[in-house]
Amino acid sequence: ASLGPVPPGDGAVADARSRLAAVIEAATERPRLLAARFEPFAELAAVSIAEYVEATRARALGPDGYAAEAERWRALEIAATAAAPADVHCGLLLVHTAGLKAALAAKAEQLIAGVSALLTEEVNRIALLVSRDCGGIHARLQASSASAEDAMAMRDYLSSCRNQLEANEATLAAELQPRVELLEELWVGLPDDVF
Repeated sequence: ASLGPVPPGDGAVADARSRLAAVIEAATERPRLLAARFEPFAELAAVSIAEYVEATRARALGPDGYAAEAERWRALEIAATAAAPADVHCGLLLVHTAGLKAALAAKAEQLIAGVSALLTEEVNRIALLVSRDCGGIHARLQASSASAEDAMAMRDYLSSCRNQLEANEATLAAELQPRVELLEELWVGLPDDVF
């Protein structure tokens, strides 16, 4: 024997559908709430590290901009690790969130490392400019004066060196030092070849 179609106005079927919908709603409430706890990390999960680093490089941020970027990723890293317990019971369903939390935290760390790499590039660039300038001064000072005119030219050059050295000192204080301090805050060591 087979069952025929259920009449559309059958109260028992409508009641069964209503109870089934309520059971499904109740069973999926906790998984939906758990999923909602991870929605703030959608950007972190979706961002491409290489594209982010290139876009950030193109923006040519100053130390404050880099600090803000690193802080944004650090805050997401901390929030991701605290988003939920490692194992969440959702009725009969056990959800393991430890892997997701670890992956989000690792990606945030990689993004912070990308910011640090950009800072390191800038430190290298600034140090190289100042080093070249100081190297040029050093090379000129090593030249011997063969005549009185050469000695007078050297004296004039020494006078102009003061301005160059003060400009280099200002560059170091304004451009290099804030970046080095930020790298220290991010706990990133500079490679030995920087200086």
